[in-house]
Amino acid sequence: TTSYDGTVKLWDVGRREPTGQLSGHTNGVTSASFSRDGALLITGSDDSTARLWDTKTAMGIMTFQGHTKPVTDASISPDGARVLTASEDGTARLWDAKLGSYLSSLRGHSKLVRIARFSPSAEMVATASEDGTAKLWDATSGRMKWSLTGHTKAVRGAAFSVDGRHLVTASEDCSAKVWETEHGSLVADLLGHKKEVHSADFSPDGSKIVTASYDGTARI
Repeated sequence: TTSYDGTVKLWDVGRREPTGQLSGHTNGVTSASFSRDGALLITGSDDSTARLWDTKTAMGIMTFQGHTKPVTDASISPDGARVLTASEDGTARLWDAKLGSYLSSLRGHSKLVRIARFSPSAEMVATASEDGTAKLWDATSGRMKWSLTGHTKAVRGAAFSVDGRHLVTASEDCSAKVWETEHGSLVADLLGHKKEVHSADFSPDGSKIVTASYDGTARI
């Protein structure tokens, strides 16, 4: 769990008790994400940094510095080789998870980047921004592949399907949209919510999508 007190707590789910506290950020912690094997945790903070932690020892491994405004999201690639961060400075950044070195900046959004996600193969990155667009990037070169336009307000969420062939985006315009990732084309508009849609995701088999909204409902 993350907190605006600048700390993160690890919990034993069975006993419902904390097993460790991660301290090091100097401002509120905005996001936390485990590596696929659960051995590492990456956190993003309003202090404009991301930190990588060892979940067994609750000790910090390295700090990723370079963003000029708060980090809104951070994640570890499925293969554990890279770290991805998103920031209010309007960029996302790729980092080497082993060395802590900066690899590339994903530039193209005109407002803060809310979400940045690796595709399941780690070959692509999706970003969602307050500028009303989502973008797909080549995760190796950092080159933009497609700008996904169609939402009329900020895009608050983005998630890949398990096979990486589709992306769903959630927006303050009360809709979600489904996109085909190879060509960046719109596949479907998901309408019906009365207020902002703040998140959306695919079911594990890719056959269903769930959306969650400030109207107090979730839809499948």
